[in-house]
This record gives sequence, C-alpha cells and structure tokens, in this order.
Amino acid sequence: MINDVFGRPLIDIHGGGNDLKFPHHENEVAQARMSWDTSLANTWVHNGMINIADENHEINKMSKSLGNVLLAKDLIDQYSGPVCRLMLISTHYRAPLTISKEALESSAREIAKIRKPAAQALFSSIWQTLLIRMLKKMKPAGTPSWTPWPMI
Repeated sequence: MINDVFGRPLIDIHGGGNDLKFPHHENEVAQARMSWDTSLANTWVHNGMINIADENHEINKMSKSLGNVLLAKDLIDQYSGPVCRLMLISTHYRAPLTISKEALESSAREIAKIRKPAAQALFSSIWQTLLIRMLKKMKPAGTPSWTPWPMI
C-alpha cells in the first residue's frame, strides 16, 4: 500500500503502540526487506499504551474488546480541550498513560492556575492600552508629537 500511495517503498515515519513492535512491525520490516531491500520506514515511533482507571481505581488497558474505549470528543465535551491536552502531555509519549477522573481533575486545576493570571495579565494589558490612548488624547496643546506626555 505504501508503494501504491507514495510511489516508493519507503516512508519517513511509521509507528503505533508498543504492543505492535513484535511481531507486527518486525514482520513489516522483514517483508519490505525481501520485497524492496528497504526497512519500510526511516523512523519508527512507538507510543505507550493508554490505560483507563475505573471508579474502583482498577487500571485496564483501553481496548474495544473490554468495552472501555474513551473517545477524545467525549472527553473534550466533558472536561475541555486544554484540560485533555495537558493530561496527554503530562506523560512522555513512550510511557503508559492512565486516564482517570483524578488525572483529568488535576489537569483542570492546573489549567485554572494558568488561566487566572493569564486573564489578569490580559485585562491589565488591555486596561493599560486604553489608559495610554486616553492620556495621549489629553496631551496639552503645543506639546511636540514626539514627547511622551505624560511620561508613561
């Protein structure tokens, strides 16, 4: 398929979960070496597994067969995009990630800590800009245009 889509039997990046290293990806490399004398990909990326913690704090691998699949859109609807992104980047991409109510709530608290001073800084900046504009309009007659009146 890679050869059909890209016109050559080599791609830059190929990856998947850590559980696909053997035998799936090693089999793909073996087939590519036999067919085209290439390793199929220049770079192989394997991410950690996603685990789900239930209400009883039992941790299970997220899988369709266990019926515990969480969709990103559902998590975003429930917790917000920034909260979900912070939870995802809180773990190295190769390490397992456990999604739990506690982890999402912790991320939500951290986002709140970031948003409050950010909002204050934005409000302060907007207020300062408006104040400077008002003061510039109040400049006394005869003051040169290059003079920063009043000194701000």
